[in-house]
Amino acid sequence: MPNEELRVLSTQEIISSLPPGWALSDEYIQKTYQTKSWLQTVMLFNCLASLAQANWHHPDVKVSYKSITILLKTHEANGITMRDISLANEIELYFSKILQR
Repeated sequence: MPNEELRVLSTQEIISSLPPGWALSDEYIQKTYQTKSWLQTVMLFNCLASLAQANWHHPDVKVSYKSITILLKTHEANGITMRDISLANEIELYFSKILQR
């Protein structure tokens, strides 16, 4: 029996599971967060690095002065899996707290 966490999801499964503000784009699910400052951007990146490492999942990231874009896909499965959806939900939880500061 294959690992369910690594099963590539259908487009419908992805869309119905995405947290608010996340979108399906090309081969990834992604979201761009706007920040108040470079320091807040760095705080988000550091939080992301910790979450990703704890989940043994390593996203693609685009960092700019006042924004951070996160692109998730399970490279091992060559697609979007529940691992990506779970990490997106976790990111959303932590980032919302940092962005309220």
